[in-house]
Amino acid sequence: MEIRKLARYILIHGAWSGSWVWEKVVPMLQKRGHEVEAIDLPKYEDVFNEDITLQTYVDKVCENIDHIPESVILVGHSMAGAVITQVAELRPKKVKSLVYVAAFLIRNNESISNISDKDTTSLVSESLVPFPNEGYGVIKPELAEDTFYGNCTKEDAEMAKSRMVKQPLSPLNAPVQTTAENFGSVPRYYIECLQDKTITIEYQQMMYTNLPCEKVFTLDTDHSPFLSKPKELTSILDSIS
Repeated sequence: MEIRKLARYILIHGAWSGSWVWEKVVPMLQKRGHEVEAIDLPKYEDVFNEDITLQTYVDKVCENIDHIPESVILVGHSMAGAVITQVAELRPKKVKSLVYVAAFLIRNNESISNISDKDTTSLVSESLVPFPNEGYGVIKPELAEDTFYGNCTKEDAEMAKSRMVKQPLSPLNAPVQTTAENFGSVPRYYIECLQDKTITIEYQQMMYTNLPCEKVFTLDTDHSPFLSKPKELTSILDSIS
């Protein structure tokens, strides 16, 4: 009988959030025998006197995986798609595979804003209140549920809204720099969310068409499957191991 090798997952949250988004998924993956860690990216509230860039996020993840002897599965949600892409470019031998969960899968020299600015049916532009002089943006509380948590329980949506933070704008405008030799050598997977109002399904499909993946999985839910479909999301992640 073949014994399945268990994996090590590093879970990375998207904009306006934190490692708490994975609180339902982490124990489910651990129960299946995997090693799992959810990382908190640097927050504006913590380092408000310093610039937070895409490279700041990338350095945080690289610092984490550099201390892990084996290769890892990097799972990035939303904005963190750009983060895991850049990490794979810098540490291709440390990354077993990349998993994009309703995430920005962008090509060399593209930025998140290159895609999001064109996604005119996304609710983010309507929900976002930018503070350009301070370098961050916040989400209007009254629109957060429709934008991010439309298929979540009321309890989960309220919890998530209460934990949202200021999002630095610089990482959203920074282009990734990738090569076929490094980033292109790492297997990638995409988990699309059909009812997503943050990155609409048309733009998710466009991105993974431009950068084909080993496999595309589908969840019929909103932008936050870790809250709305945690069991289904866990099963998909487990299958990638």
